[in-house]
Amino acid sequence: MPDEVDEAEVLREGLDAHPAALAWARLDLGPEPSEIRVLKERSKGIRKSAVYWMAGAGPNGDPVVAKLGKRRLAAIESAVYEEALPLLPIDALHCHGVCEENERFSWLFLSDAGRGRYLPAVDEHRRAAGRWLAGLHAASSRLRREVVLPDRGLDHALGNLRSGHRAIVRILGYPGLDHEQALVLERLVDSLEGLESSWGEVVAACDPWPRVLVHGDFVRKNLRVRPCPDGLGLLAFDWERTGWGTPATDLAQLQESERFSANVCLDSYHAGLHAHGYEVDRESVEAQGRLGTVFRCVNAIAWTGLSLSPDWLENPLADLRVYGRWLEQAMRAGGPDLVRA
Repeated sequence: MPDEVDEAEVLREGLDAHPAALAWARLDLGPEPSEIRVLKERSKGIRKSAVYWMAGAGPNGDPVVAKLGKRRLAAIESAVYEEALPLLPIDALHCHGVCEENERFSWLFLSDAGRGRYLPAVDEHRRAAGRWLAGLHAASSRLRREVVLPDRGLDHALGNLRSGHRAIVRILGYPGLDHEQALVLERLVDSLEGLESSWGEVVAACDPWPRVLVHGDFVRKNLRVRPCPDGLGLLAFDWERTGWGTPATDLAQLQESERFSANVCLDSYHAGLHAHGYEVDRESVEAQGRLGTVFRCVNAIAWTGLSLSPDWLENPLADLRVYGRWLEQAMRAGGPDLVRA
């Protein structure tokens, strides 16, 4: 799923002893896989994750994707697949089950999303993304019973803003910073402080929109397209950052880049909302897309700030330089209220 299956390393021997196959056997939901392909393997200290594609393991001989991750995140994803998505009229993957690996990690077993990579340069792909996202947001806003999932609303975004700010201010006190590095961080602090001082305008812009289920990481690597009877369909996976929040959180993808036609995506999303009975104006949709880009920058800064330390500066600083530039651009696009001193 995260990488092309055809390009993945293939395992054909000793499969019965492979950790993914052993966990699958404990669930007793299908046969032993005929081969396993390594889509991702990462192990660094206490951080560990892996994704495998298992041929022929499904109940009908279909492939199964095995994902190893933290138990807390696996619980969130399984709740989305098993409790939330079945209530919504959108295409979604099937979750076969969850199996605990140990006290810290769990396996999540999913149906295969296929090999139709989402290409934002293709207009029909962007239309499919807009339609699918409109269906997710509109239908989830009307659920009579909310599935228990994390809050991904404005309080969450503000918390990330403050977390990133604290991390950067803390490292600014490090005597090993050179002049250029300090300037980059000071400029980023100014942007974050300016955004927080304008947070009332952010709240006012988002208040008219309903509370919806958001994917939280609606980007190309987590999307696949596939043919369907009425055109092109879309599937989304990696719901680790999902929760209840404002639609703007997901709309940054539709506003992704000037290199692509943002109008194609946003028009499709707007039309999809109208099809589901939501009467909103097109300008409001575009404004939410711009705010979503601001949120994405803030989240990226917060995540990167977690890895900042006097012993680990160069790589995070390079990322923060880029995120700071994107945040400035996103705030300017968001209007004068977001860039005031």
